[in-house]
Amino acid sequence: MDMNLRSSCWLITILCFAWSPTLRADTSFWDGTDIADSGAGGLIDYLMQKQVHDALLVALPVDLQADGLPVPTGGVCGEDPISTPGTNQAGRFLNRMYTGVLQGPRGLRIPCMGGKCQYGYTLLNAFTPPEGHGSTVLIDMDGNVVHSWGAGAGFRGAAKMLKGGHIISSEGGDLVQRDWCGNEVKRFAGLRNHHDHQRAPSSVGYFAPGQAADTNKGKSLSLGYFDPDISLTSHITDVKRFYPGRDPRPIRDDVIREIDWDGNVLFEWFAWEHFEQFNFDEAAEYAMDLGLNSGGCSNRVDSVEDWSHGNSVAWLGRNKWYNPKRCGEWSHQHHEKGSGKCDLRFHPDNIIADFRSLNTTIIIARHDHPDWPAEGTWLQGDIVWQLGPDYSTAGDNGKVGQIIGQHMAYMIPDNLPGAGNILILDNGGGAGYGALIEGLEDPDTGEKLGFWPNKYRGFSRVLEINPVTKQLVWEYKQPEPTTGSALGNDHLFYSNVMAGAQRLRNGNTLITEADTGRIVEVTRDGEVVWEYAPGWLENVTGFAGSVYRAYRVPENWLPKHMKHMTCPTTPTVPTTP
Repeated sequence: MDMNLRSSCWLITILCFAWSPTLRADTSFWDGTDIADSGAGGLIDYLMQKQVHDALLVALPVDLQADGLPVPTGGVCGEDPISTPGTNQAGRFLNRMYTGVLQGPRGLRIPCMGGKCQYGYTLLNAFTPPEGHGSTVLIDMDGNVVHSWGAGAGFRGAAKMLKGGHIISSEGGDLVQRDWCGNEVKRFAGLRNHHDHQRAPSSVGYFAPGQAADTNKGKSLSLGYFDPDISLTSHITDVKRFYPGRDPRPIRDDVIREIDWDGNVLFEWFAWEHFEQFNFDEAAEYAMDLGLNSGGCSNRVDSVEDWSHGNSVAWLGRNKWYNPKRCGEWSHQHHEKGSGKCDLRFHPDNIIADFRSLNTTIIIARHDHPDWPAEGTWLQGDIVWQLGPDYSTAGDNGKVGQIIGQHMAYMIPDNLPGAGNILILDNGGGAGYGALIEGLEDPDTGEKLGFWPNKYRGFSRVLEINPVTKQLVWEYKQPEPTTGSALGNDHLFYSNVMAGAQRLRNGNTLITEADTGRIVEVTRDGEVVWEYAPGWLENVTGFAGSVYRAYRVPENWLPKHMKHMTCPTTPTVPTTP
């Protein structure tokens, strides 16, 4: 076939796809998998590459003109992302994607099957509460509402239960602990907390034998926002700017803080300070400078760039990769990568965090390496382990397949099945900075052309990963369209945003499909043995109809006499500064 004709066919195919009203996983283009190099001799004529890229910018739901001319700023929250002119809607791209829809009944969809499930209570982080309750809701195995915290609707992050019926949640950016009756016990103000937090000695915030979090002492870990007076582009060098002469765009940054019981900061980590350690390629840097992942509600060209969007943070905790006796006698002969004797990357104090926008999960050093500054060593705060953003088969990351927009990446705690492995909810949907088509370049400059989001997949996965070998140990997915009864594995497993997974004592995994508000417990063999979707969300749509995360807790974590307890109508006012 003539090269020009072939290029034109590809361009038409791309444009037809890009203008199609619904993106699905079964499309032949841009499904999150690697595409052959499009350079000279590749899929697309080298001279057509810039034209294709500009066509993608126009055709995809991004309000930019060809060659990157910015549209006028403007727009307010609540405007229709498709029909309203003058707004940059790339940040609302997710709203154009295929989204999981709950089919079948609500309530208890599959009861506990033949003793195969892990008995306990389930804490739901909903956006919309049942009538007369708060949005942090505790249910029993039959789906009955047992208790709730909060007043009315609202997002309180990943609220977690402590032994005795206390919960810790985010309230207006403050990290707040309340007792069973909702009385404030402790408040850590000014953290701008979002999405996640932990209380020691629990490393991950959900139940694990021997890891009950402290209720009246101890340190806490917080994921927060920080809006620095700098631009991300000031840390990107030797890359042609998409808007020549444009003022640097401000960014919304993630900050991780470890604080003691009195609120003193013990450790502080800013994502932007470690930009170079994330190892982005040129196409990703180009895409970041485009500024298409807006944190502002109107997603305007001049709004803040939500470049990293962290959503989980945890300590690694005790694990088999770090033997304290061996590491106490640390020497080069003991530091054998992958030996399980003393791998300092997995020090229990180190912090694991994942970043949805970047398709990346990292481990952050909490202490200096004893041999620093020798080669292969690090300082406190350095990234010592990383999964993503490149999942090509050429590297170790490729063993797990393409991860997109992940959530709740934790190391499975000691004393639970799979301990030491990393559990990740791989959402799918769209995320990531980089090339839409691998190898796409500016024909004049050779510059690698990038975009956001650059990956897409229409189903979710739960992954259990050996952190040393980066091999998949276990995977749960159901990528097929919903059929039959729409229960269990007859239902497509897909949550475009949010969601999470918890390893249970019996080896099962509790999975939150946030978009639909559906929670399932699956066995190692992938059998769904318990399934629930709140009935009070029957006619609630969008984020308001979601369940952010769910956690299973044992009965002995609840107050012993809860059935006979009478709580005051109005909880006490804050007593801590």
